[in-house]
Amino acid sequence: MHTPGVALIDQIAALPYRRDADGVVRVLLITSRDTKRWVVPKGNPIRGLTSHLAAEREAFEEAGITGTASPVALGRFRYVKRRRNGAVITLTVAVFPMEFAEQMQDWPEKGQRECRWFSVAEAADAVDEPDLRALILGFQPLGGQPVAAAPTAQAMAVPMWRRPLALGVIGLALLLVVALLAG
Repeated sequence: MHTPGVALIDQIAALPYRRDADGVVRVLLITSRDTKRWVVPKGNPIRGLTSHLAAEREAFEEAGITGTASPVALGRFRYVKRRRNGAVITLTVAVFPMEFAEQMQDWPEKGQRECRWFSVAEAADAVDEPDLRALILGFQPLGGQPVAAAPTAQAMAVPMWRRPLALGVIGLALLLVVALLAG
């Protein structure tokens, strides 16, 4: 049963990121198949997988990348999708930060989309959806640390999603809400 005022999650997405040798955070965007707009890898929830693992699967299928997604969503955005039959629907997408590991030689949608690494600011400028733009601009993989700062070797030894401060303000607020609802 749907609770009024609570957005349903229609799709899940990954926000793949990595740090360059100079410490600058880069975000991977892909083009949509039909309109060639810059988007994040996204898709429908997958039965039997948690949302963050489904986001990892979408990142592989659409961009050929592997990595570790945070089990806590960075946030949500809405977008309007036009179906092939002409119907227009609004979807809510939960976005999971995903620490990049590698890109495979081959993947299911290779050749159907372009993949490109952007700085955080460039990625925000490239996407059309205002809520997604805000999520990207607010993304801080190391909690309060600015995205342009290089992490320490000790910090890099622990996956991002396992670091207590890796969730950022939005993630910590979501954890608090979940804890309050569960308790």
